[in-house]
Amino acid sequence: MNATPIITLTTDFATQDGYVAAMIGVILRQCPSAHVVSITHEVPPRDLRAAAWALRNAWPYFPAGTIHVVVVDPGVGSERRGILVRAARHTFIGPDNGLLLEAISGEMLDAVRELTNPAARAAQPSPTFHGRDVFAWAAGWIAAGREWPAVGPPLPTGDLIRLPDLPPRVERDADGATITGAVMLADRFGNLITTITDEWLTSLFGKGVPQVSVNGQPIHLGRTFSDVAEGDAVAYVGSSGYLEIAVNSGSALELFGQAAEIVLKGHKETASAA
Repeated sequence: MNATPIITLTTDFATQDGYVAAMIGVILRQCPSAHVVSITHEVPPRDLRAAAWALRNAWPYFPAGTIHVVVVDPGVGSERRGILVRAARHTFIGPDNGLLLEAISGEMLDAVRELTNPAARAAQPSPTFHGRDVFAWAAGWIAAGREWPAVGPPLPTGDLIRLPDLPPRVERDADGATITGAVMLADRFGNLITTITDEWLTSLFGKGVPQVSVNGQPIHLGRTFSDVAEGDAVAYVGSSGYLEIAVNSGSALELFGQAAEIVLKGHKETASAA
C-alpha cells in the first residue's frame, strides 16, 4: 500500500450538483491521506464507450497501485454487479457493464472480485447512488489499508459484461485492400476517433500511403493538424493509436457528422494480413 494512496475518479456527473464532492468526501472520511485525482466528470451521460476512452488514455500514466473508480452507470440499482478488477498492478472499481474491460483493453486481468462485503460499502446504500455508497466507499476502504480481495468473492473473467466490438470492414481484390471504418466517438474539439487502429493500417498497407475519404470526400492523410490549411480536413493516427479525423481550426464532427463513414484504399506492400 502506498503511503499516500492515489484514487482517480471518472464519471458522467459533471460538477454542478455535488455528486463528485460526495464521493471524494466518502473516500477521505475513510482514508484522509488519500490523494484523489479527477480524470474527468464530463463524460456524456450514460456513454460507456466515451468513459472507457477517457480512462484508457489516462490510467497507464499513473503509478502502480493506483485505484481507479469509474461511475457511468445506467443500470444503477438493477441486478448488474459491482466489481473490482486488478490488471497491470492497478485496481479498477465500477459497475460490471463493459466499461472497465474496455478501458483496460490489451492488459491481462490478474483478478476480478464482486463487491459484496457489507463492510466495504455504506450501511444502507442508495439504490440510485452506488458511485458514492458502493464504488467510492470500496476505494476508500481499500486505501485505508484493507486487502482488496476482502471486497467479495472471485468472479470468472468470462462472465463479465463486454461492450460490443466495433471492427472495421476489410475487402481485398486484385487492386489492393480497402478498409471501411466508423466513428467510435468525438472528442471535445470535434475530432472523430475512428474504429481503425494503426495496426490495421500497417497490416493492410505496410509503408504505402492509402487514399482516405470521409463520406466519399477525399482528405489528406498526414501526421498532425497543421499538415493542412485552416478549414481543411486531415486524417492522422492519434496519440492512442487510432485513426482520427480532424479539421484544422475547425470541427470534423460538424463537417462530417457522428455517423461518418471512413474509407482507406491502397495497395498492400507487406505480406502480413489483419
